[in-house]
Amino acid sequence: MYTRLILNPNAGSAHKNTELIELLKEHHRVEVCITEHAGDAERLARQAAEAGMERVIAAGGDGTANEVLNGLSQHLGQVTLGVLPLGTGNDLARSLGLSDNPLETLEYLLETEAEFGAKARKLDVLRASYQHQSRIALNHINAGFGNLIAGEVDAERKQQWGPFAYISAAAAQLWDREEYRTKICTNGADLEVIDAVNIFVLNGRTIAGGFRIAPLASLEDGLFEVVLMRSGSLVELAEMAAMTLVGKLAESEHVLARAVRSLHIESEPPMSFSVDGEPFDAPAIQVDILPGALDVLVGPGYQADPAALNDALPPDAP
Repeated sequence: MYTRLILNPNAGSAHKNTELIELLKEHHRVEVCITEHAGDAERLARQAAEAGMERVIAAGGDGTANEVLNGLSQHLGQVTLGVLPLGTGNDLARSLGLSDNPLETLEYLLETEAEFGAKARKLDVLRASYQHQSRIALNHINAGFGNLIAGEVDAERKQQWGPFAYISAAAAQLWDREEYRTKICTNGADLEVIDAVNIFVLNGRTIAGGFRIAPLASLEDGLFEVVLMRSGSLVELAEMAAMTLVGKLAESEHVLARAVRSLHIESEPPMSFSVDGEPFDAPAIQVDILPGALDVLVGPGYQADPAALNDALPPDAP
């Protein structure tokens, strides 16, 4: 089985690149490609699929994984995706149950082909359509205030502070937060008009380096989670922030949360969106689920049904 590994040398923990490349020398059927510019990962993934390669591994952060995923967008049924987490957030790898130890995960992803088949699952893919174009995502789409905050957090701050870099950025901007008059339709149902500060669309369970926005989300149930934070006072926003820290945002009375197959959002003013961390601005967006569209290598910690796992825990379990 021929594999292309696409490595982002600027990813958060890419100081281990030398060790990784030395390890890869033992695998003669692995082609290593190193990105130099934005868009390289997408192009290299597309070329790999067109050349008939059966497996493509994205080695980097969530942004690298999303570029690779979009490079495979026209070949979803032909190529298996692997994710080697080297970033600071690694939310997709977390939902996939992969270790955050790059060397350990690389060995796992490149084990024998007989074991390889058992590790691949057919996972759902999010498709975001806007302004006559579209991108796909595995983990999440974010819109509004939270996405603007993410844009203020540079790589150095994420490396030093992890998820708390986002908390400090949010606290600094609360007074100047943007509010949006949103019109939303879910599953083609009636239009709802809601004043919002942020909308999370999740296929995976966490964002921003481990915040559990949708702890019961499944990557293979044909649905995605919508978590909309309503506009409110500083006290209400602080309450939602506190519930975010303990993984219970969706339980807040100031939040609209539901599992859906499709979502249409219009916003005034236009929202700032990101698809797995890749940003854009748009006045409207359509999100659909592509059930079981992509074979993805999952780790030993992967849970297809986290609700079943939680039900099996004793009442006093963390």
